[in-house]
Amino acid sequence: MHGHGLCIDATVVTDVAAAVVVRVGVQNLVPQSALRHADTPAGARHRRQVAYRQQLLAVCNLTPVPRSGWRIGVPQSGLWREVLNTDSDHYGGSNVGNHGGVNAEPVTMHGQAQSLSLNLPPLAVLWFELESAP
Repeated sequence: MHGHGLCIDATVVTDVAAAVVVRVGVQNLVPQSALRHADTPAGARHRRQVAYRQQLLAVCNLTPVPRSGWRIGVPQSGLWREVLNTDSDHYGGSNVGNHGGVNAEPVTMHGQAQSLSLNLPPLAVLWFELESAP
């Protein structure tokens, strides 16, 4: 069954995110007011772990429509590696995604100086981790 592997992989991602945290900052990157509009079908949260200098980004597309080129502001430049895609063919999904990761671009969005242009799969959640910063 595909769902079993997804549960294990999601647990690993969230366990890593929660491991021995000295201080955690969680930030909604898309304002809640924007989520009420039809042209903003997705939400995003950013989590920063100071102890490990780890930054995670969760992006959800809550519609049955894939979104191409959906831009989300991020707090730091660098490569944001896609560590979990619930729409992966590994889990029986349609495999819409970002080919393993996306580099931040100097395009201001959602109050952040950097942003990512993402392909959002339908009815799915993507997790990204900041892998490298310039």
